[in-house]
Amino acid sequence: MSDQFFKKPILNSPYHRPTHHWDLDQNGIPTSKTIRERRPASFITPIPRPRKQKAIQQTLDVFDTHSKNGELSLFINSIRDKVDQWLTDGHKWVKA
Repeated sequence: MSDQFFKKPILNSPYHRPTHHWDLDQNGIPTSKTIRERRPASFITPIPRPRKQKAIQQTLDVFDTHSKNGELSLFINSIRDKVDQWLTDGHKWVKA
């Protein structure tokens, strides 16, 4: 992991649509690269490695939430796409 992530972990303004994000490696650790697009919604549940082989199946059984989180990620991403299309069609955010 590079020091760049720790120097500037937040890349986007909280008041605008995100335009880029830190790239993550296969373990979910930030790399030194940024990607110029909004990160798709996804849920990463870090599960520590069990000390015993027998405990592996028990851990997987307890944390079997992938299907629920996968459906939620698809839902969130579809809402984001619809909002982007709405804004592309000329609508604007209304300030309250």
